[in-house]
Amino acid sequence: MVRCLDAGQTDGWLWLAMEFADQGDAGKMAAAHGALTDRQALGIIRDAAAGLSAIHAAGLLHRDLKPSNVLIRTFAEADGRTRARALVGDLGLARMVQGDGRVTLTGQILGTPAYLAPEVLADAAAASVASDLFGLGATLYTLITGRPPYTGASPWVVTGLAMHDPFPDPREASPGIDDRVRQIILAACARDPACRYAQADHLREDCANVLAGLDPEYAVALRRPKLRPAPKEPAQKNMFRRLVPSGLPAATGRPDAPAAGLTTVPQEGYSQLAGPAHGFHWKLTSAAVAGFVIGAGLVLAAQEPARQARQAADSVRQAAAVDPLADPRPWQDYLSRWPEGPAAEEAQKALRLIRELADSQATLRR
Repeated sequence: MVRCLDAGQTDGWLWLAMEFADQGDAGKMAAAHGALTDRQALGIIRDAAAGLSAIHAAGLLHRDLKPSNVLIRTFAEADGRTRARALVGDLGLARMVQGDGRVTLTGQILGTPAYLAPEVLADAAAASVASDLFGLGATLYTLITGRPPYTGASPWVVTGLAMHDPFPDPREASPGIDDRVRQIILAACARDPACRYAQADHLREDCANVLAGLDPEYAVALRRPKLRPAPKEPAQKNMFRRLVPSGLPAATGRPDAPAAGLTTVPQEGYSQLAGPAHGFHWKLTSAAVAGFVIGAGLVLAAQEPARQARQAADSVRQAAAVDPLADPRPWQDYLSRWPEGPAAEEAQKALRLIRELADSQATLRR
């Protein structure tokens, strides 16, 4: 972490004296030199993960991890050589992991959308250790590929992409990436917070392992499909009981069928169907199959509105991709048809911003 060396007040101005990072930040380094090598990027993220671990150990969340908040400083080693080290800085959005001791306004998207976890974009209160690790994984993506994971014409477009699109596979932007580095990025940036690294030290160890030529142990475990034991086969029971007319032997071949009236004989399997009961049994079976088919059709019919709502949400996002605040009609049309659809919250926010923009313009004209 960047150290705070002193603090005070001069002529009414509060000030902090911070450790000087003579090499700038990781974002500027990548912009100046293009995509970094795997070793350079892993070394930066390894150091930053160590700093993030200290932040979490103090009970804090960073909430705005991105390349420009990872600073680079050179240190002199004992043997006289210099070594660059990454430091985590800019804790302006930090808050306590527990409690409401926030130092920023509530009800806003805080941070840089391209590096925020999808659950935080949906609800700023969902910030967690896992969302900090998402930001560090997205930073590694940028250092390796030379570009952010999501880009768009405006922050609003980037927010929509980050909330709803899968995290991009780094191999598509950088085909030569080491698969072990790719596994680290995808493990840190899984959409489900439960599928990400559990703590920053795990990410740090994986980076160190790959730098040493080993596999990323934690990433491999997180990306491994979860195998579940096969369920035990239930005992085969025939739920049908057939009617056997009096005076006829049962299908099991027993000659001692009742002499009068009707009785029921439980069946052990379909192979025992015989005689007059055969047709009755299969009528019941056909009715059950027909009921299943009808039920499946009803389920598919019930799912159709949801599918149409998703398609409409994708269409309205594409229509508003160039400038989501230029034309309110796509958002209005969507809300009129799908007031509870997957893009309803985005549409409401867009319309509110459009109204506020129109009011501001009207005020300026007056």
